Amino acid sequence: AGTKISPDFGSQNIVTTGDATITGGDLTLSGAFPKFLFIDVAGSDLDSYIINNANVLALGKTNSPSPSNDILLLKLSDKSAQFKGNLDVDAGLDVTGNLTSSKVLIGTTVTNTNDVLIVSDPGDVFMSIRSDAAADNTRQFLDFGTGTGDRSSTNQTASIRASIHSQSGGTLKSDLIFQTNSGNS
Repeated sequence: AGTKISPDFGSQNIVTTGDATITGGDLTLSGAFPKFLFIDVAGSDLDSYIINNANVLALGKTNSPSPSNDILLLKLSDKSAQFKGNLDVDAGLDVTGNLTSSKVLIGTTVTNTNDVLIVSDPGDVFMSIRSDAAADNTRQFLDFGTGTGDRSSTNQTASIRASIHSQSGGTLKSDLIFQTNSGNS
């Protein structure tokens, strides 16, 4: 029924053609800066790699790992990720933890000491607060407050609210309301 072998190739390189399948165990890759190289022989000129380099797991283009070819860095020591280029998220972007940066910059790298959110564009800049559908009494809020609790008179300092009161004849009619908190009495 065959003989079980346990080959030890020592320091030899192993070269084979075809597929390799490993079942029931681990594949361990060890060495100085271990890496996987993905070489596409089907005509594409964009090969890729995964390398572990100084507590950073880097994914990159070409089969010559270097910081200039890295695309995604997973920083193992501080559990952070860095994308070198644009990040396109098809199903929405959810942030479930706290932002550790004191600034959120959209369209700019310029900051000042006071602003926490900066949206910039070389031309006109538009920001939208939208509801999924138009219906009477649908409202959009922009709240100003303190703390992290739900909006209430104990933590809300002001708000701007748009409120749809009619959509007769296919035309939306709404009010824009400015409100400040004058106390809890």
